[in-house]
Amino acid sequence: MTTATAEKTEQANTNEHSEQDTEKVITFVANDLLKNATVVDLLSGVPVNTLIQLLQNQSISRAKQAVDGLSDEEFKNLLESANNSPEVTSGTSDAE
Repeated sequence: MTTATAEKTEQANTNEHSEQDTEKVITFVANDLLKNATVVDLLSGVPVNTLIQLLQNQSISRAKQAVDGLSDEEFKNLLESANNSPEVTSGTSDAE
């Protein structure tokens, strides 16, 4: 196998994460970002419910960007942490 072929295979493997695993890692990263929200974020004069929704949306957006840039090893480590985290739900029911 040539180096170019090996690199293409590695790139293909990087893009083969399941949607469920990707969502789980995004949720885990977003929760981490929410934990780091500052008091300034909370005191911006926006109604609390609106602020919470904005922070959640921003955290999800930033988490998606962060997950897109992860190496396979980083993704696997975060997936393992997400699987062990009681804060992360898969968004699917147990009946599936």
